[in-house]
Amino acid sequence: MGAFRLRSSGRAVAGVLGAVLVLVGVFGFSFTSPNPEMPVVIGAVFVGPALGLLGWAIWLLVPRVRVVVDRDGIARRRRRVSWAEISEIRMDYSISRGVTYTRVQLELVAPDGQPAPPLVLPFLLTPGAEHVQPALEVLLAEYHQTARGVPGRIQRWTN
Repeated sequence: MGAFRLRSSGRAVAGVLGAVLVLVGVFGFSFTSPNPEMPVVIGAVFVGPALGLLGWAIWLLVPRVRVVVDRDGIARRRRRVSWAEISEIRMDYSISRGVTYTRVQLELVAPDGQPAPPLVLPFLLTPGAEHVQPALEVLLAEYHQTARGVPGRIQRWTN
């Protein structure tokens, strides 16, 4: 079984950095005002959102590889989930201001067979989550098919 890596979307990072540049541009333009208080007011209003957007852009870029899928499971940032812990992969969509966000959620099971808190894959990935989810479903089904009959394994795909 091969491995693939999901990175932050370059378009998403460019969009966030573009918003930061717009805020910095408005702040720079405020220096052309005849009112000497204008740059102080604009700076005070825009410093919080600009820092927040800049922090988000840095969060998207470091590390750029945000999810790694390999034969051992799925690694998201610092957390690794083995295929044996995943019972189901769910996907849903939300639409905000004309942009569709795809959410991929891994339903997990603890070693004792009880449900565990789910793990949600991050937004703004390349390739998009809508392309990743079917591949994850196939990998999960293949894993459980080869693990069939092993004690403590999920017996969901036993047809």
